[in-house]
Amino acid sequence: MDISLSQLCEMNEGLVYRTITQQRTRKILPSVESLATMASALHVSMDYLVTGEQISDPVLKSIDNNPAVKEIAHKLTMCDESKLVIVNAMLDSWVPDETRSKGLA
Repeated sequence: MDISLSQLCEMNEGLVYRTITQQRTRKILPSVESLATMASALHVSMDYLVTGEQISDPVLKSIDNNPAVKEIAHKLTMCDESKLVIVNAMLDSWVPDETRSKGLA
């Protein structure tokens, strides 16, 4: 994506150009909220913004790039083992075998 910092700030209410440029000058990381807003607007992970390293796992990348899947993944982390078994069984009934095996490869 080819976008300037000022354009990014104009498109996202939570980002203030002056604040971000001051942080860059002082070599201070933006707040987590600002990083999340930037990452979402640029369709990259927060890790990428901080480290410059891309996510190599395709499953993690697809989760990170899809807000709906990311929300579901977050909710799954709050489930106990018994609920995860139920969710897994539901997904097994909804997703064809050949699709599952391709996603894991």
